Amino acid sequence: HTIEAACAHCIGKSLGLDQDYFPTHNYMAYAYVAMGDYGKAEEHFKIYRNLVPQEANPCDCLGDLYVKMGRFDDAISQYEQAVKLDPRFSLSQSKIGVSRIFKCARQNRSATDR
Repeated sequence: HTIEAACAHCIGKSLGLDQDYFPTHNYMAYAYVAMGDYGKAEEHFKIYRNLVPQEANPCDCLGDLYVKMGRFDDAISQYEQAVKLDPRFSLSQSKIGVSRIFKCARQNRSATDR
């Protein structure tokens, strides 16, 4: 067992106490990211986002996961939603640009690999 798995186990126990406590879903998502289980991480980030739809941070977190997964269009969409929810959330604004650069680099690499 890894420390990440132990953390996920403990966090999971707290979810048994209150499924709607949004910070727990955020913590659980990051535990799954650390374990490389991006599908489970995405599930928990989406629950987090759905529990506090007026907050920008869940969209930013989901965007970060999508960058890690190479899903740049999805990441950009989440970052744009974060900025829409909170125009002062400037970190997401900068991540939109970075994600576009990553997307372009991947497209250029694919073109040269042909």
